[in-house]
Amino acid sequence: MNPGRIYALTIRYFILTTHELGRLALLIYYPILDIALFGYMSMWMQQSSPGTINITLLYLTTIVLWSTVLTINTELSLNLRKELESRNLVNLFSTPMQLDEWIIAGVIISFFKALFSIALGTIISKFFFDVNILHAGIGLIPIALSLSISGLALSFFIIGILIFGGLQITTIIWSIPYLVLTFSAPFYSVDVLPQWIQPITKALPTTHAFEALRHLIEHGATPLNTLLTSFMLNGIYLIISICFFIYMFNKSKERGLAQLEQGQ
Repeated sequence: MNPGRIYALTIRYFILTTHELGRLALLIYYPILDIALFGYMSMWMQQSSPGTINITLLYLTTIVLWSTVLTINTELSLNLRKELESRNLVNLFSTPMQLDEWIIAGVIISFFKALFSIALGTIISKFFFDVNILHAGIGLIPIALSLSISGLALSFFIIGILIFGGLQITTIIWSIPYLVLTFSAPFYSVDVLPQWIQPITKALPTTHAFEALRHLIEHGATPLNTLLTSFMLNGIYLIISICFFIYMFNKSKERGLAQLEQGQ
């Protein structure tokens, strides 16, 4: 493993972020719209039910933390899509660069972007709604970490599919995360979902992370058992998704990486 190559790749993808409007929109524009949408909706709900928990704080914190999942997930996926679109994948992996160096570079910039997303969300929430999501307390840190690991596991699963399917299926970069969000019960209890969906929902680490977040905001304490369940599931899925990606990458190398660059 060469730190110089990792650094060079990190700088490359950082420059791509600053020069591509689509990536900047994902990092800044869409999170601001999400915060505005759910912020004003939650304020209206709070006014309609003044005796309930701080709905605005719950919704804004949920949206900000979800942005970390989405940011970490899309970074590696968009990096791979960029290499496919520019027909650079074969060139990239015909150099001395190793697969783990490419992954580490992507993970590094992913987590920096996730921190930026949290900072941006905190500032926007305070500026527009006078809500400081940090008032939820230090318990936010393990919840944010759990959701970050979820984003990483999801990312490896998606790039595993992309590295085998190529450009034709790049829509999964966004469709799968929002499917996961729907089943994660971010704003509501799992009990309101149909019975047949609940086992699926409870098998997701994001569900337990959001449940821990709701408990933290409502009671001021982090439920350790719920959080530990989230971390345990994250560990299982992360190992599986990494193994899946490596397997699919090797299968693609056997078929020839060049064919993945077709279909533009």
